[in-house]
Amino acid sequence: MAEKRPLCIYSGQVKELLGTDSVPIGSPDKISFDTTPSITSGTEGQLYYDELWKTLSLDSSGGSVLQIGQEEWRRVYNNTGSTISNGQSVYSTGVHLGDHPHVITVGLTDAASSVAYNTLGVATQDIENNSYGFITVRGTINGLKTDYDGWASGDSLYVSTTPGMLTNIKPEAPNYEVRVGRIIDVHATEGIINVRISQAYQLDNLSDVATSGVTANQILKYNGVSWVPADSSTTASAGGTNYFLTDSDTPIEGLTRANPCVVTWTAHGMVGNGHQVKFEGITQAGWTALNSVSPAANLWHTAMVIDENSFSIPVNTTGYAADYVPATDPGTYNKGKLLTSPDSTLSESIDEAQSTGNVESLIDTYATSLPIGRTSIDGGEWTFDTWCYCSSTTDTNVIVIRVYKRSESGTETELFNVQTNDLGTVATLSRIASLQPAFNILATDHLAIKYFAKSNRGSGLYRQFYLIHGGSTRYSLIKTPLAVAHNQLGGLNSTNYRHLPAAVADNDFAVGQASDGNWIKKTLAETKTILGVGADSGLFEVDIDGALMPVTDNLSDAYYELDVNDDIMPIGV
Repeated sequence: MAEKRPLCIYSGQVKELLGTDSVPIGSPDKISFDTTPSITSGTEGQLYYDELWKTLSLDSSGGSVLQIGQEEWRRVYNNTGSTISNGQSVYSTGVHLGDHPHVITVGLTDAASSVAYNTLGVATQDIENNSYGFITVRGTINGLKTDYDGWASGDSLYVSTTPGMLTNIKPEAPNYEVRVGRIIDVHATEGIINVRISQAYQLDNLSDVATSGVTANQILKYNGVSWVPADSSTTASAGGTNYFLTDSDTPIEGLTRANPCVVTWTAHGMVGNGHQVKFEGITQAGWTALNSVSPAANLWHTAMVIDENSFSIPVNTTGYAADYVPATDPGTYNKGKLLTSPDSTLSESIDEAQSTGNVESLIDTYATSLPIGRTSIDGGEWTFDTWCYCSSTTDTNVIVIRVYKRSESGTETELFNVQTNDLGTVATLSRIASLQPAFNILATDHLAIKYFAKSNRGSGLYRQFYLIHGGSTRYSLIKTPLAVAHNQLGGLNSTNYRHLPAAVADNDFAVGQASDGNWIKKTLAETKTILGVGADSGLFEVDIDGALMPVTDNLSDAYYELDVNDDIMPIGV
């Protein structure tokens, strides 16, 4: 066993102590400490190997011991007017510029005050007033009382509303949440905690949020630069429009060679004009130009309703070489694949796509059949509920969802996009919530939403993606802040025709929609004048477009009248 000889470091040299003299011994390769030393604790400046913590320990002032490499201290100054006790949490209050050294001054934290966000550490010794001392900003503190009621090993500790004290109960707003660390051992005098400061930030701590001048009941609105307070009336309430993804492709029944082309679709369900129809999968020579063959083509055709089983599209097909033969062609049409209510007749279906090399591959496009019918989409929260999965968990595999406004001519402008988390191999509901500002649109614009598969799998090695929708359990949908239009209110389809304040409803009622999609209110007398009937007349009928018209024939099953409350009712009710 090597001989143990006392050494000292003096004037930058390692020297051997010989009696009262010291002799330089040059530059040693290493210094080995006794791993089982006999230590007199509390000797300031004493450095030794700590057998318990398996590191070097340094005895400092006040009886504190620093385990080197396992904890971090800060020297601070207490000018609070009273002693800061070992184990109390402190925050930075300023700088001590009196005698040297110049250090940070500290005070006791309080979760009820914003000073909690300046929490610096926990006192590792008693620090008397107007005195220097040490706090731990990271690592372990020993010799504390930790047997408080309800405390247990493993509990997280937070700044308390009692100044300087810690609690294992997370503070709730309006108090400030600052996590100080965790309980290691519970004991009356020899308890141990581990310190690691972290805090839950408030909105005004975020660099792109301005909260000056905020008042009660306001919300955040994006102004193009940052998020700022705004009146809640600028955002749609939770009663927005929901859209369900569907796979409503229907085999084409018939197309004519005419100008415009007439399309046969039994019970197509379109009322009024403005619906957009998409054709896919047509293979017959000469007719494939109707297909929407790629995302860039945007071949959506605006339908002009002829009757309940047919409509025309603005395409001149008179020059096509031969009549369309639906019996031998796999072509389909659909009205957009976004429904405002689920269709119980549609079973669950799965759309698929492959992706590689971080290239987005279109799974499918879903769009509204009718124009949105208003000049803006309200600001607020969009929620995307998407049932999906991937063929592998290797690499990063996500679905990117892009939201567009689409003009009558098919021009698409992206409004925003979101993406799922990394997908697994089991079908799971991915829910994405995104707060968006208001968007300016045209009343004739449609809403289009595209789902793309995206994998960073090496080029040429594909991942398969699956998007599930329809059915009654794994249905994908989009919740939007689009305010529900008056003609979409449920009461209009049952027995409540008013949706007006009582004072207005007693005299006014809605007679139809103007060109901008808004409902017009007219008094009874004004309505009779518009319809060309006498003041004492009360009979109306509903024409093929669903509009109220004066009675012009004897088909009594179409008659409606105004009752004593000016409500529109079938005759005989």
